[in-house]
Amino acid sequence: MQTFTTARAVSQSGEAEPRLRQGLIPILLLLLTMILWGNTAWIYLKAQVAQQLIASVWADSISSGEPSHRPWPWADTRPVARLNHPGTGTTLYILAGAQGSSLAFGPGHMDGTVLPGHTGTSIVAGHRDTHLSFLRQAEIGDRFLLQKQDGAWIGYKLVDVSVTDSSENEAWYIDQSLDVLYLVTCYPFDAIDPGGPLRANYSS
Repeated sequence: MQTFTTARAVSQSGEAEPRLRQGLIPILLLLLTMILWGNTAWIYLKAQVAQQLIASVWADSISSGEPSHRPWPWADTRPVARLNHPGTGTTLYILAGAQGSSLAFGPGHMDGTVLPGHTGTSIVAGHRDTHLSFLRQAEIGDRFLLQKQDGAWIGYKLVDVSVTDSSENEAWYIDQSLDVLYLVTCYPFDAIDPGGPLRANYSS
């Protein structure tokens, strides 16, 4: 009897362990899913809050007539222009500098070119899968509206779209006597690998 009882007890324990492991698997998967969803929600929430802060300091700048300030204390950029594309209903705030920390929150004005809306050629860069993704729907002849820091609006018309290979290291000649706004992003828009050498240049 003792042998039988012992054997039976071992058998129940052997069945319980796989059942326990099987029961833990969906729980662990659920916890992992919740963590991933939570991280995605946090990134989305942070992006939305950032846009609200950027819009707020831009509105304050327009009403006061003074240059905009940093949207949050540790920001290393500030809005320098507002861009509308009526064709897609897109509104963007162009940030100072085209470094990665700026491009995370909006398209960036490239240093060394005139401020958007001023006399001369201005270059604005942005990511193809976020803020400048709307450009894949833009067509020749589309109109853009740009608001300068003094509140004035200027109209642009898309006149050319070209694709260049940045790996060729060819100099890009900029004629500052022309009033041109370039919107530059990676290409193609549906590329799997980010950061490829091709660049789509939209000139207005």
